[in-house]
Formats: sequence, C-alpha cells, structure tokens
Amino acid sequence: MSDEIGMVSGGSAEEPIDAVYLWVDGAAAGFGERMAGCVERPAQGAAGARRFRDNGELRYSLRSLEMYAPWVRKVYLVTNGEAPGWLNLDCDRVELVPHTTIFPEHDHLPTFNAHAIELHLHRIPGLSERFLYFNDDFFLGRPVTLADFIDGKGGQTLHFEAHGIPPRGTTEHPLEAYAENCVLLDRLYGARRIRPWPAHVPRFFQRNLLRELTTRLSEQVQATSSHRFRTADDLLLNLFYSFHLLESPEEQGRHTGVIHRGPGTDYAFCMMQEHFPSVLKAFAFIAELHPKFFCVNDDLDDAPADHPAFAALRGLLEALFPAPSRFEREPFVLQTAA
Repeated sequence: MSDEIGMVSGGSAEEPIDAVYLWVDGAAAGFGERMAGCVERPAQGAAGARRFRDNGELRYSLRSLEMYAPWVRKVYLVTNGEAPGWLNLDCDRVELVPHTTIFPEHDHLPTFNAHAIELHLHRIPGLSERFLYFNDDFFLGRPVTLADFIDGKGGQTLHFEAHGIPPRGTTEHPLEAYAENCVLLDRLYGARRIRPWPAHVPRFFQRNLLRELTTRLSEQVQATSSHRFRTADDLLLNLFYSFHLLESPEEQGRHTGVIHRGPGTDYAFCMMQEHFPSVLKAFAFIAELHPKFFCVNDDLDDAPADHPAFAALRGLLEALFPAPSRFEREPFVLQTAA
C-alpha cells in the first residue's frame, strides 16, 4: 500500500539513463590495515563489519537490473580501486570508477564513508545527466520503468517509508545524522516538520541539480568529504536531495513523494538481525511476492561467516536471479588432457 504526497510534473523519457553502484570488500587484502591506519577513529556503529562485508549482493543486484531494467544504458561501479573477481570489465556496459577519479581533494582518501562518496557521484566522467544510484543490497523484483521515478514532464517520484525521522537528540549515532540534516532543512526552508524516512530503493538523481546543491552547501560538502568514517554531522545526499525537491521554493509542487506503508508487492525492506526466524520469514515473503523494490540490509556486525542468515540470503538471491548477467565473467572451467 502506498500514499502520494506533493504534486508531479517534468521531463522526457527518451534520454539515456545510467546506474551507479558503490562497492567495497572489507575482506580484501590490506583493507583492514588501511582502515586502521587512518588517524581519526570512527564513532561507534560507523565502521562496523557489516558496512564493509561483501555478501555477494552486487552480483545479484546486477542480475536483477538486467532482468527488470534492461533500458539502463551503462553501470558505473565506484570503488576504492578494486573490483570483484567475477566482474566482466571487458563488458562495454560496465566501468570501474576509483575514488581518486571523483574526489577533488585526494587528501580526503582513503575514505570509508559512503556519505562522502555519494557527494561526488555527479563528477563521474561520462555519466548520464539523470541516473539511478543503487546500494549493492538494493534489488528489483519486477519490471521497472522510468515511470517509477519520473513522469512525462520531468517531475520526480520520491519513495519513503511510513515512519518519521526522529527529532534530534532522541537517537544514537549513526541515525543522528538524519535528524541533523532535518535541522538544516528546517533552517533553509523555514518549516519545522516530521519528515518520512527515505525508502531503501534506487535513487534517481539529476547531475546539474547535484552540482547546484553541492555548491550551495559547499561548507557541509567539504566537511563530509573529509570525514573518513560516518559522523553525526554528515550531509546525507539522498535525504537532502529528496526534501529539497519537495520543500525548496524553486522545486516545491513539481514532484511527488510516495509513502510505502508496510511490505507489499511494491516495496519490502528486510534487516538481517540475530533473530534468525524473523529473517527467514522476511525472505519467504520476498520469495513469494517478488516486490518491485526490495532491500536486504546486513545488521549482523560481529556475526561469523557461517551464520545461517548469510547462507539463507545466498539461497534466496540465487533462486530469484539464477541466470548470470552480461556483467559477469565466463566461469573458468579446468580443461584436462585427453
């Protein structure tokens, strides 16, 4: 079930649309040493194992993209310079983008802060003017079209969950950053309000608007870019961009916010936590209903590699997306002499 907030207008559906992903493998050689060698120390929860663990989600997210959004022109994979071994870098529809390509200040690197990386996505060379941004744990479960993100006149459709962002001082890091961003929105647009939580779906961004926002908020952008780990005063691109479209004087009334009220065929969000029966119940729901957008979020910070949730996740994704995509290398087969 979903409700609409705001009004719609805007743009052509004939333009090329690219997709951008962030990816990291915390188990890669040298990663832990590089993170430990940074001078600043991350706040609690900002650098937990779950933020850097590779559960293989990217492979299946790309399969879902090819199955259900074949109209996407190209995939840009933003990483610290590494790539998963299975990725087919010879494919003309995928390009690796190292952090050094998009960060103007190289002294902000290495970074372990997705908030910082997101603020530079519009700097990717060759990226389409409007693009989709995926976390690697975002998946498509049904056919998706541009109409899920924009209408024929160029207005954007912004996706939210039904619960509101808690006020400042009522949550702990890292969620406090959401409240801090709402305070900034209140100050800029003159209204104090409870805002709905952004849904875990691909985000539709416009590069020229990102340039304008990052210029207007250059102080906050510079500070966030320099934070090697997540902090409570990071500028959150997804949240700020969404509410800028809905609340700013120049954009207000041109866009629509859709609120997803509970899991259904349009949207489902699953958090992998210690209570394994709840995880299995959520996976069964996703397997049965194939939500158009779904996210499986890893909240198992210190879980061992043999935790049953990880095997269950792989089983779910393999069942939903069994066919390799063009983004994957051909599997190596050992030839034996006759």
